[in-house]
Amino acid sequence: MQFPEYVLYYNRPKGKGQNKNRVVTDTERMKRRKDIPMTTREYFQTVLDAHLSDDMDAASKLLIQKLDERNAKRKTTETKEQKATKERYQLVAEFLDQHKGEQFTRDAIAEAVGISPAQAQAACKALNIPKTEAKIDKTRRVVYSVTE
Repeated sequence: MQFPEYVLYYNRPKGKGQNKNRVVTDTERMKRRKDIPMTTREYFQTVLDAHLSDDMDAASKLLIQKLDERNAKRKTTETKEQKATKERYQLVAEFLDQHKGEQFTRDAIAEAVGISPAQAQAACKALNIPKTEAKIDKTRRVVYSVTE
């Protein structure tokens, strides 16, 4: 049986259920490549540096400018997740401001505000709300409270 040049053979260690002579194709070799492909900006910059033609230089400049505009817009606008996280932080801060001096576990905060306990804990951590340990039902639990 004839195989094209791009097909390689290699021997794997013999063992149970392993194919002794496995065929490796170009597509499998490409999947294993370690080098990083070129980004869009790098591609257009290389085309610009090569000075292939005036039209290609102008097109590359235009496309690099569009990339810059898109990146600038991306930096200033918030994603849906960021907006939702901000809202959760505000809800937790308002709840703890209303109940100053009281201690709450993350589960109690989550239940009162209507979010998950992990989100409540993350909000308390992001808002730098002091936490202490307290015994609740014979177990040590972390509680959050605002004193000021």
